[in-house]
Amino acid sequence: MSADDFDIYKIYRQRVLDENEVIANRLNWLLVFHVILFALCGSAIQLGKTFIFDRDFVFYILFLVSVFGLAISVMGLLAVKAAQDEIVDVIKAFKASFPQIDANVRIPKLTGSPKRHFHGVRTAKGVPILLAFIWISFASLLIWQLCNHRLKGTAVQTSQADITRAFSSLTPQLAVTERTVRNHRRLVIRV
Repeated sequence: MSADDFDIYKIYRQRVLDENEVIANRLNWLLVFHVILFALCGSAIQLGKTFIFDRDFVFYILFLVSVFGLAISVMGLLAVKAAQDEIVDVIKAFKASFPQIDANVRIPKLTGSPKRHFHGVRTAKGVPILLAFIWISFASLLIWQLCNHRLKGTAVQTSQADITRAFSSLTPQLAVTERTVRNHRRLVIRV
């Protein structure tokens, strides 16, 4: 291998290192965005507990944040895949340019062993996939909670007149007071 060939090797190697740095930067930004989204979810949940906002409004905000998080995860996966595909293309171009390299030439490989490179590729793609799974699970939980909340709301809602009529028909001799109606309503809602 001549000095010119070694310079070309350095260019290929630098290109692989640059793509690895691109992957690391994309994963860092992906994680930063997700930390911000998780913090936004926590804030929305706290606002929902203070009764400042309607519970349905908080659910819709959380659902939109989870859809946005899912979209960012998918875009992060595509960005990481693009950089990894570029590394594969650089390796193929290097092997096509230097088919004469054999075991006697002592230069480091452009990447680690194929097994280690495969595990690195899988791990870098696994982070956005894991985050996407978390957002899908969170959105599913929100949908289930919203449906469950709405079903309870329709099944449990009874008017005061309905409760008064029910008490009057059961116990005509008992005077139904406002307090009795309120206590019964609490019992119905707790069930």
